[in-house]
Amino acid sequence: MNLTFRFSSDEEADFTLDITIGSDKTFDDLHQAIQKALGYNNQQPASFFVSNEAWEKLDEITSIDMGAGEVHLMDETKIEEFFGEKDQRILYVFDYFSERLIYGFINAVKNTKSVVAKVDKLDGHIPPLEAGIDDDINNLFGDDEGIDDEDLDDYLNGNFDDEEGDEFGGDFGDEFGNPYDNEF
Repeated sequence: MNLTFRFSSDEEADFTLDITIGSDKTFDDLHQAIQKALGYNNQQPASFFVSNEAWEKLDEITSIDMGAGEVHLMDETKIEEFFGEKDQRILYVFDYFSERLIYGFINAVKNTKSVVAKVDKLDGHIPPLEAGIDDDINNLFGDDEGIDDEDLDDYLNGNFDDEEGDEFGGDFGDEFGNPYDNEF
């Protein structure tokens, strides 16, 4: 039996990925097909979760055993152990440390000869593998315009050129000087 999984993303509204795979294949086969289709680094930890209509994480099928009790490993677990009916839901966590994922469901079930994973459709913008540092920095500084590389280098190297005073609108503390300016 072959299952067609349709994946979408809440990060990229136009993203759609359809993969057909034999239910007798492993979750690692599905993982590798997703990674290859999206151009991701397949050495990163990842997990599938069986999900319900509320997108809650139920059973986990993971790429690595972290020693946290009973575990289903991707390379040992066949898809048919958890999936086989149309509309069943699945979550694929591809950025384990930031909990970034794509949502999926079984779009079609066909009683045909089992196939190796194949991409049937890939449309839209692919969610980036890792959240961008620019997004994190802009969120940190509240900068809608972004921060350029020169400003970032200055900040990371401790070079603060505060032309506008402090964040409260003044030159707070300037009358006291910098205690680190004195040589000992």
